[in-house]
Amino acid sequence: MSEVLNILLTNDDGYRAAGIHVLAEIMCQFGSVTAVAPKFHQSGMSMAVSMMEVSQLTGRVRSNAA
Repeated sequence: MSEVLNILLTNDDGYRAAGIHVLAEIMCQFGSVTAVAPKFHQSGMSMAVSMMEVSQLTGRVRSNAA
């Protein structure tokens, strides 16, 4: 019995960006993929601080791992 590789993908272009979907599809052959991306494009925000904003997590899970 082999271990399932857990793969985490992230981006700053938003969850609707084609690139993260293409990469997730490709990486599914290697393990269980979790993709995390913002709702809207966030490029250049690495130094930003969100102190007064509420963060929300909305997700959809899809896995090919057995």
